[in-house]
Amino acid sequence: AKQKESMLLALGTLSSSAEDLRKLVAEKGAVPLIVEALKAPGAPLRAAGCMCLRSLSRSIHNLRTSIADAKVGGVLSRLLDDGNMVVKQEASAVICNLVIDFSPVKSEIVENGGIQALLSTALSSESSVLRLNALWALRNLTYLADPKTKATILTGIGKPRMLELLRIQTAGPTVVEQAIGLLRNILHDSPEDIDMALDVLGYEELIEAVQGCITESSHREVSTQALYALSNLAAGANHHKGCLIKRADLMTCVLACMKGSDRGLAEKLASVTFLSNLTSDPCPGNTIPSTVSPAANERLLKLRDFGFIEVLNELLINSACDCETRRLVRKLLKRLDQNLPDCNMDNDPEDENNTESFQLVTWSMTGSESRSQEDPQTPLSMQEYEEDEQALHD
Repeated sequence: AKQKESMLLALGTLSSSAEDLRKLVAEKGAVPLIVEALKAPGAPLRAAGCMCLRSLSRSIHNLRTSIADAKVGGVLSRLLDDGNMVVKQEASAVICNLVIDFSPVKSEIVENGGIQALLSTALSSESSVLRLNALWALRNLTYLADPKTKATILTGIGKPRMLELLRIQTAGPTVVEQAIGLLRNILHDSPEDIDMALDVLGYEELIEAVQGCITESSHREVSTQALYALSNLAAGANHHKGCLIKRADLMTCVLACMKGSDRGLAEKLASVTFLSNLTSDPCPGNTIPSTVSPAANERLLKLRDFGFIEVLNELLINSACDCETRRLVRKLLKRLDQNLPDCNMDNDPEDENNTESFQLVTWSMTGSESRSQEDPQTPLSMQEYEEDEQALHD
């Protein structure tokens, strides 16, 4: 058993460094040995099997072939209730990778009670690492999830616990990063998803929690995630947008993110995306594409009064801004500079927003990350960005 443990740990360490090594280890027949180890009576061997599988699962090729064929979802779900804490931590880490959207093992884990097991782990575990991993997996499960899955996860966490997970002072930045990412995913896709989240968490409480993630955190990834959560909220119906624009403190907070020299480019892009969604016009009765509805006009006027035109012009000439940020800034300035309230919006193909779903690959527990290739974009009749994401565990 000790020899098998050492072998699996060595293979896991070796395959963690490069994709070709991960594929090679899997092709040489390591996965059946891993499955055998996951069922072994000795805890160190079970933990080593999980560690090796976690390394191999960072390969999309392995996820769709040897790992999918091994049918490991059931045994991993059961390992979340293992008597050994190290085994549970390692099992939760590999589940993070196995529940991403394109993984065939995702449905197997869900069918074997994975969601309830992860909820129980995230809410009751005494291990901070285990709680973090469980929350990370739940965040990945909400990526492009159906409304039922989103509702199951959010109601399973519950209002008091979710709001606690969003507080930097009580939860810490690494946990908050996963919690706000989960909320961002839940708010993605439709006004109905937004209404569900508001019903569970409450409007005032949700906004205050998200705003706190922006103002109280020195971690840029947390504030960026929070701004994208707001962006998805602003991609909802007119009444969602109207509630946001009425909060002067929130708009001042976003304005400060765009102006602050201590804010990174990702935060500024997220802020601009929020404004883009806030000024889009989802009014179903507006049948003339180039005409802005009265509700959208009112939002544009308020943004002008807040001083966003000046800040957007500064961003436009900022040499650090990338092409995507400049494109969004130009579009926003085009909207804001119209003769309100009788303004028209030109039909510029470059100004059509798209639904975007980002998949993030996270290489460390601290949130150091790099984006993978974005999904193909599907043009919308409404000019909006809706974003959600998922992340692989290292």
